[in-house]
Amino acid sequence: MSIPIQEKIENSTKTAKRKLFDNNIKLRGREIKAIRIFETLDKYEDTTDIDIVSDNTITVYIDDLSLEFPLNRYRLDTVGETPDSESIYLFEVIPIEMYAKWTDNIESGDLLVLIIKDNDINMPVVFRVSDNVGRIQVNLLYRKFNIAPYNPSNIDSSIVTLINAYINSK
Repeated sequence: MSIPIQEKIENSTKTAKRKLFDNNIKLRGREIKAIRIFETLDKYEDTTDIDIVSDNTITVYIDDLSLEFPLNRYRLDTVGETPDSESIYLFEVIPIEMYAKWTDNIESGDLLVLIIKDNDINMPVVFRVSDNVGRIQVNLLYRKFNIAPYNPSNIDSSIVTLINAYINSK
């Protein structure tokens, strides 16, 4: 049984296409903090324990983060303000697409910390990877991630410590 010519061409150009995709992410992307966590759930799907598996700084490209951003709700505030939990924003409903390099190994459930700079203030916003999808021809060409805002009140104190260390390093 012979391999079709299209498959041979795809196999020979796979590495070059992935390298070009990674270079695109490097040029258009920005640095964020990725925290991989493992949650232990009980029979009611409530989190009983959180373990931090890894904690890396990676470069990603977030596509069209131009929606109105509810600053009073999703920032990780250390001042003690209570986040607004009454309103629903379009930002919460529309999926946000993100692309990352092949070597970053992002998975569903990972937390991503994006630093938004306003004058002298570094404001962290936490997202959670909700889904990952890929484009396949003969080989997997690229992966796209859907991310969603993550409510800061759900974050474990050990993760907040990591996030604060990341903010202070900026």
